[in-house]
Amino acid sequence: MSSFTWLSYSEAERERTRDLISQFSERDTRDELGIGRIRDAFADLLFPGTTTIQTRAKYFLFVPWMYVGLEGSRVSSTDIESRARRYEVQLIEALLKGNDPDGVIGRYSKGGLQRLPSNIYWAGLGTWDIRRFRGSQSEYHDSLDIYYERQQQHEEDGATGNLQPNWDPRLPDPPDDFPASASLDLREQDAEYLRDRIMQSAPDSMLEELLHETELAENPDFPWEHPHRNRLSDEMQELLHHARNFSEIMHGASLLYNLMLAKEAADEELIEEYSTRIEEWAQVIDTRLTELRDWDLDQFWRIVTEASANTPTRMQRFVTRWIEIATDSPEEVAEDDTALRLIENRERRLKGGRARLHHQSALEQWSGEAGTGQLAYRWDSAKVHLQDIFAGLRAG
Repeated sequence: MSSFTWLSYSEAERERTRDLISQFSERDTRDELGIGRIRDAFADLLFPGTTTIQTRAKYFLFVPWMYVGLEGSRVSSTDIESRARRYEVQLIEALLKGNDPDGVIGRYSKGGLQRLPSNIYWAGLGTWDIRRFRGSQSEYHDSLDIYYERQQQHEEDGATGNLQPNWDPRLPDPPDDFPASASLDLREQDAEYLRDRIMQSAPDSMLEELLHETELAENPDFPWEHPHRNRLSDEMQELLHHARNFSEIMHGASLLYNLMLAKEAADEELIEEYSTRIEEWAQVIDTRLTELRDWDLDQFWRIVTEASANTPTRMQRFVTRWIEIATDSPEEVAEDDTALRLIENRERRLKGGRARLHHQSALEQWSGEAGTGQLAYRWDSAKVHLQDIFAGLRAG
């Protein structure tokens, strides 16, 4: 098994290593069996605008506040990237002076941070319609010189109509001394704004429906375990039904893949661990066997293909075949030759010469755990955003 060891005392190096570790800890994001399109389709339907590496809701305001301020200073396309980086590093330093450092992006590497919050939140800002510029971050940077020219021409012409802004004009103003006094806590007006943005830009999502509550009841591991699930719309409950079925049934495929790797590596401890975990998975599936056998797969695939523009046929065949095997005799999958061949062939098709089951060098890179987390569809990130918004509303 592989392990991580600190080789230097550089905070930047530690941040990069922690980022790497976090990728492994976000195990549901690791697509070992090529089912990421389905995972992302349901995540986008349930919790649009979120990603697994987002930390706190306040960044949905930090980023536009930064860019609106830089636009106000007419920072050029040539200078905007470097100026924005300096700004975001200042934000890190300001946030670290507070009493809640856990959600601060770049808390260790600071100026050495490779992926800045503006990049992490860029897509979500567009989804929630806070960002009105429809393009990539680099395209936005490149467009600013032309945008300033249009602004100036607009003013000189005395035009009455408003020039299409890059950012939502209803964005609440930042504190007067921002970013020096930045905090991850939402003010009441911040929370109200984000709640309204989600409600308007992401209707018919679980994220939006839960905002009609006054707090996030309890802290379940999966969205279908939410205690107020019966208050959700019929459409949302159906979506959760399909998401849960897929999550639970495919968890067995991931565990079987790791058991096969453990056997290939002749690691008796891991063989025992994954054999036990598959037995536990089989017991869960057995309790829901009737429901899973009655699962409307045609409707499931309609949801997936409508949400994802490209759903490969081979992926559909793999998933459908696994569902057939798993719902036939879940307690026997570890010894089922058909199941083993299915997993083996799937890995070989996806990874070719880097398939761990067929290449010793690739197997040696296996950490002992590859994609074993059960899919939760970004629920952890969504919970944090909801908790932040509810706390801001209560603070008012």
